[in-house]
Amino acid sequence: MILTILLTFALMILLFLSIWMATIFMPFAVLAKNFPEDIQERLEPRLAELEKRPFKEKIIGQIIFILCMSAILVVMLIGGIDGFYSCQ
Repeated sequence: MILTILLTFALMILLFLSIWMATIFMPFAVLAKNFPEDIQERLEPRLAELEKRPFKEKIIGQIIFILCMSAILVVMLIGGIDGFYSCQ
């Protein structure tokens, strides 16, 4: 039971980190086209700055995002293995 609670908190933290990494390090300008027009107008200065970001920052963000996604998969795998063996 304690392992399940710990895995749940680990998943919440990893999900928060992956969303944070995606929004801070790797914002995607194409997604802004789906927003309403007034929000698109307010985002134009920020979207113009996205093109000027250094390439290293994007690579670091992608690496950290991949690590977070891998950690989420590992936590879910551990939870599945624990659930399988606790039922026997």
